[in-house]
Amino acid sequence: MASTSEIIDTNITIVKKGAEIKHRQKIPYIDSLVGATAIVNGCKKLYTSDRKHMKGLKDYGLEVVFIRE
Repeated sequence: MASTSEIIDTNITIVKKGAEIKHRQKIPYIDSLVGATAIVNGCKKLYTSDRKHMKGLKDYGLEVVFIRE
């Protein structure tokens, strides 16, 4: 599997989506911003070890892949 990453600036669209996710999923704001950044930028998958906070992101059409810590 190829590994790629990109630094993405936060913008008002990401901040608003993050606030929506935080409110609906009751997760910490920083976690909601990670999810919102992926969603707004059209990511299909999000790899994370944070099962507790990220599992609800599937409700937004994002495939959340849990990795080991």
